[in-house]
Amino acid sequence: MKFKELFDNVTWSQIEKSLIRIYKITSYNLKDYMSVVQKLSSMSSKESNMKICIDWIPPDDELVDNGYWDVYGRNGTLHKDTEDAEFFSNVGEKFMNSQVTYALEFNKWEE
Repeated sequence: MKFKELFDNVTWSQIEKSLIRIYKITSYNLKDYMSVVQKLSSMSSKESNMKICIDWIPPDDELVDNGYWDVYGRNGTLHKDTEDAEFFSNVGEKFMNSQVTYALEFNKWEE
């Protein structure tokens, strides 16, 4: 399913409840989120090979006090195929053969 399809099947009320429950968003900035939702709803989507990935990161008593949802993108690019691969030569084959993850906030909203 494409993000636009998923997005078009939820209401502002559902989004608002989730923002408050998961991220503790307050009424102070809910208007800003509503503005983003309205803008996204009115946009035409553009094809992209980026896949949205969501992973639950559980608490580990060392670095992560509370669990959280990690949202990121992947487009099939392997670390060994990037321009920076030479700088990661000592990290091992498993890492080099894994997919690069991307911060979705740097993608165009249409994608």
